[in-house]
Amino acid sequence: MVGDGMKRLECELRLSCSRKKTSFFDIVTYVPISSERMLERGFNQARLLAVEAARVGRVPLLELLQRSRHTDKQSSKSRKQRIQDLYGIFIPSDDAEEQVKSLRVNVLRKKELKILLIDDVYTTGSTVDACAHALQELFMTTDVKTEIYSLTWARS
Repeated sequence: MVGDGMKRLECELRLSCSRKKTSFFDIVTYVPISSERMLERGFNQARLLAVEAARVGRVPLLELLQRSRHTDKQSSKSRKQRIQDLYGIFIPSDDAEEQVKSLRVNVLRKKELKILLIDDVYTTGSTVDACAHALQELFMTTDVKTEIYSLTWARS
C-alpha cells in the first residue's frame, strides 16, 4: 500500500502518471524512534514503510536522522505541547554525512535532492516539520538544494 501511495504522490508532483523508470525522489528516509520506544515495540513502523517505499521507487533508503532524546507519546498532547516537545529532538544520525557522500555521483551532481520522508501517522505535522528542519540543516553545509516531501500511512 505504501508503494501505491508513493506512486500516486509521484504522479501528483509530476502532474502526470507517465511510466518513467526513474523515481521522482532521490532518497527515502524516515522518522526515527527512540531506543526506549524500540525496546517497547521491537520495530519502527515508519522504517518498515520506508523500506517498501525505497524498494518500489528503486531509490536508496538512508537513515539520516536520530532522536536526541526520548519523548512521551505525542498522541495525547496538544499541538502546542507537540511543537515544544519536538523542538530540537531530531538531529542528523552519526553517519548521516557519510551516507550522503556515498550517494552515486549522478544524484549529487543534480545540485538538488528530492527527499521522501516517511512517517506512520500525520496529526498536526509537528513531527514531519521537525524532521524536515533537521534534514535542511544537514544539507545546509553543502551546495545541494533539498526538497523534502512527506508520505504518511494515516492521518488522524
